[in-house]
Amino acid sequence: MSILKFITLSSILTVSLPAIAQPKQVLDSGCRQGTCWESSLLSRTLVHQNQLGGAANQLYTIEVETQFTGNDSKTEQTSRWVYCSTSQPFVAFTSSPNDELIYLHYLNPGGDVFGYNSGSNRIYWAVCHDIWNAKVFSPQEGLARKAQQLGYSRSLQSDQREIPKQLFQP
Repeated sequence: MSILKFITLSSILTVSLPAIAQPKQVLDSGCRQGTCWESSLLSRTLVHQNQLGGAANQLYTIEVETQFTGNDSKTEQTSRWVYCSTSQPFVAFTSSPNDELIYLHYLNPGGDVFGYNSGSNRIYWAVCHDIWNAKVFSPQEGLARKAQQLGYSRSLQSDQREIPKQLFQP
């Protein structure tokens, strides 16, 4: 086969093949009171990185798409901030675009998880450690052992704090 025929055949095959969509990576999913949701990561951008106390810390801004089905079917896109740190890990967000507060979920990866911060824990494991839709309430998932291997303290406290939006400077 001549080189010209090969190039022509290759370009025809390349142009005629359909694009294969990449599946979205699920951060969190569940159902409550007749409404189900599935949250997927749309983008992740490194905002800041530092080396404090010997461990590397990264702050990411992420865009999340959440599809709700059931009683209130809709799709929402939101931004969140994820601070990957073995000493002060957190996920920050607003409850609505016009909200004047930033909610910070300080996390204890591999430790205490509560209903209010389970989604933030799943987001943290996915963004910081590439563990998607982590079963944060299931000890057989091995997250406690994984957290210890990664250098997380066993004494981190799970907590929620609210601060005025103007004080949060990512």
